[in-house]
Amino acid sequence: MIDLTLNSILIPDITGYTPPFGTKVARTPINKGGLSTQEVNNNIIASFVKMRGVVVTVSDSTSVIEYDAKLLIEAESAITLTLGNATYRGCKVSIVNTTSFTHTLICTSVSTNAPIILPNTSFEIIWTGTAWKSLSAPAVGKRVTQFPQEEPPSITYPCTKWELLSFDGAFFRTEGTNAKQFIDKTGVLTLQGDQNKSHVHSVKSVSETYGTSSTTRTYDLSGSWSLGGNDNSWEMGLPASGYAAAVTWNKPKSSGKASWTIKTSGNRNAMFGGNGWGADLATELNFDVNHSHDFNHYHKMDPNGGDEARPINYTIRVWKRIA
Repeated sequence: MIDLTLNSILIPDITGYTPPFGTKVARTPINKGGLSTQEVNNNIIASFVKMRGVVVTVSDSTSVIEYDAKLLIEAESAITLTLGNATYRGCKVSIVNTTSFTHTLICTSVSTNAPIILPNTSFEIIWTGTAWKSLSAPAVGKRVTQFPQEEPPSITYPCTKWELLSFDGAFFRTEGTNAKQFIDKTGVLTLQGDQNKSHVHSVKSVSETYGTSSTTRTYDLSGSWSLGGNDNSWEMGLPASGYAAAVTWNKPKSSGKASWTIKTSGNRNAMFGGNGWGADLATELNFDVNHSHDFNHYHKMDPNGGDEARPINYTIRVWKRIA
């Protein structure tokens, strides 16, 4: 047991007097209820004796605490320190961990979690009348940023209570220039919308011409013929060369422009198509070879998609101390 009382201070046996702390001496015929010179001297230096820190080397617990005490942990392994309650509001205890071990602190605390004592740390707590509360942490109402790979403030500052705030993944900026007006404590928290810096992309519209526009070729074709629905190509042979293909027209499916007129006179030849061939017809083909390219321009800030513009970043947490 670590004695943190003031029982070592001796109080004379004054009739009808109840001291707030200390030990009233037992009256004897020799002392007559008074103190010896040594006892008086001990009382005088008691306050200075209590100013010295108490070294803790093993798991231990304290008595009730009657003065501002200092505890120095110098253990050779992890220990458990059990702290008693104080006898008055405002009593303070300073704890210094001089070791590289994490120790357990058990006490009546405002914390919702079991406080621990991190390696090589020191802190001060105060008795509120009902619980121990940190004096070393930022004041109640203040906010603390927890960066990646850091402990939350409830661990860093024993005997504290924190609330995790949510800002819905928003970034923060200083006020001024294009920043939205600063929101005071009583204001409504409203996001400034996202936007991309204005920029221009030039798109070239291309028009190309091959051959002569509306070129006409006329042939007398015998029999009947059919090109069929979406045949990709057909051939036409000239009279002088028999059925050798002299003109070939490639028509992509569902694209391009073309027109033809059926005639009933002229030279006879044959037309070959994907779904058959024949004769007894003449045809006039009109080719329109002028064409242009249409561009649909879509600029993506993120080649992988996404709906926000953001720099390279890590996620942080913001805590607000509430006790």
